[in-house]
Amino acid sequence: MSRPDIFNSVFNDLRAEPRQITNSPNSPRDPPEENGMSVSIDMGRADEDAAGADGPTRLNPETIALMAMMQRYLPFVLILLAKLLIDHGIGILVGLALLLTFSHANSRLKREIGLQARSSMSGLVFLIIHILFCILLFYLVFADESLYSGLWLAPTFLPTLQNSFPNLLWVVLVTDSVLKLITVECKAIVAVLPATTLPYAKRGKVFLAIEATSQLYRAILPVQPWLYYLVNSYEGAYRVLGFTLASVYFLCKFWELLARFKMWHLSCSQLFKHSPLGEAPTEQQLAAAGNMCTICHDEFSDPVALQVCGHVFCESCLTTWCDREQSCPLCRAKVGTDPAWRDGSTSFFLQLF
Repeated sequence: MSRPDIFNSVFNDLRAEPRQITNSPNSPRDPPEENGMSVSIDMGRADEDAAGADGPTRLNPETIALMAMMQRYLPFVLILLAKLLIDHGIGILVGLALLLTFSHANSRLKREIGLQARSSMSGLVFLIIHILFCILLFYLVFADESLYSGLWLAPTFLPTLQNSFPNLLWVVLVTDSVLKLITVECKAIVAVLPATTLPYAKRGKVFLAIEATSQLYRAILPVQPWLYYLVNSYEGAYRVLGFTLASVYFLCKFWELLARFKMWHLSCSQLFKHSPLGEAPTEQQLAAAGNMCTICHDEFSDPVALQVCGHVFCESCLTTWCDREQSCPLCRAKVGTDPAWRDGSTSFFLQLF
């Protein structure tokens, strides 16, 4: 009976020693861990307090004063905007209507041109009639102001622009919007033509020439109204100031007109020049291509091989592709020239100056 008691007492003593070591409050490892934890917590709280004191959520006095001033002036700004809408509400609505009409017509025409032979002929004819009706309706409503005379560089409404900056902007805006509608109209007429009259492969150059001509003419039209407004806004000795402002305006306008003219000249030169994108393929290239164009998935018609990569396509398919992309359809190697405006789209830029 004494042996089991001694064995149990020794076993219990050995099992209790680790518990005493791990749970003893006098262990030498406990104080550093507790002190380290307390130090880290204290440092974290100090960092949070410092971030809260100097953080971005706290506004400085200058910002608070600026916000208070804006709050005081806000009612008067709203009153001026309300008066502007009341005085020029019809003009603003007309301008927005023209812009929305152009946006819809431009997107519709671009989509129909992309379909090529599958395009809806009735949809294109309806688009032409719709644009023509909108233009005639606009000039019929404003027949007393003779706004139509601004389309051919002989405006008769110039006296109404003197000392009236809102009228100047509105006249220039609506004239530019009408010209963009006329541009879409011309491109729609080209899109209606049958492929036997104008092949699809050559239409990209025609669309580019129409767009370049439109942008050049739209850049010229605002010159006369702006010069009249700048010069005739002053009388007497102050008229010299008007001529000075007009000279600065014309100098700035000259560089824009020069860039538009270069674009127009380049587009017209490409219109009557054949610029091949490749060369006649060899028998090995045709055999490697499998005698099938990867664009139209049909047998080759006038096949050409790109000089940069050697891939073979139909000439008409490749020309149509390069009117929208500037890379090979297979390997994305750079080919052709800039395809801008060859897809039938028209610039959204508002020519206000």
